[in-house]
Amino acid sequence: MKKELEKEIFGKYPNLYVDKDVSMQYSLVCFGFDFGDGWYNLVDELSSELEKLIIKFKEEFPGEEGFPKAFQMKEKFGSLSFYMMGSTGEMHNVIHEYEKKSCTTCEYCGGKGEIVGERWLKCLCEKCQEKKS
Repeated sequence: MKKELEKEIFGKYPNLYVDKDVSMQYSLVCFGFDFGDGWYNLVDELSSELEKLIIKFKEEFPGEEGFPKAFQMKEKFGSLSFYMMGSTGEMHNVIHEYEKKSCTTCEYCGGKGEIVGERWLKCLCEKCQEKKS
């Protein structure tokens, strides 16, 4: 994802991406979003939902250390893989929903896509498949 889009999401959801500037020894968020710009809206919506759930968690457990937070965001086998540290069951369900949505969303343009490829899998629309060929 382009750095300006990444920076925008990091800025909108500070609780989720609290580790964006820490060493890779502690979190892989420092590598940013390792996928195409087409998943921007998908990840923005996912991040919004997770941010709300983290705020709710903080309100319910104010003295708790180690609040839930993003750990890594990448494409794997043609779909979104979103990992968190300390996530709740509700957060896990939301993540799973958006990972499924990524399987029908073109990673490059955001249009309707499908997972294609033999050796390297990507979720692409027909136009982006043609461009890639």
